[in-house]
Amino acid sequence: MEELGEFTLENIEDCTHGIIVVDSASDDGESIEMVHWVGYWQEPEFEDFEDLKRELAEDDQFGLVDIADRLGYVVCSGDKLRELLGNI
Repeated sequence: MEELGEFTLENIEDCTHGIIVVDSASDDGESIEMVHWVGYWQEPEFEDFEDLKRELAEDDQFGLVDIADRLGYVVCSGDKLRELLGNI
């Protein structure tokens, strides 16, 4: 997928798809903690998931290295991502 820059909360209105990363250990049956998100200009491909998983498991800047094995990844529309981010 072509690298076009990064989405931020300020420019997320342009994204068409997203991946939400959740901590499966926080699932209490009613809610689950979103620990990271990524916006995309097109539907994420398998390689995008693999790159994201590797980055979160290896890069300490995200603070998720220690829990990388229990992270879950959910694809969503850009509209759904904006809705979820508006609720945090």
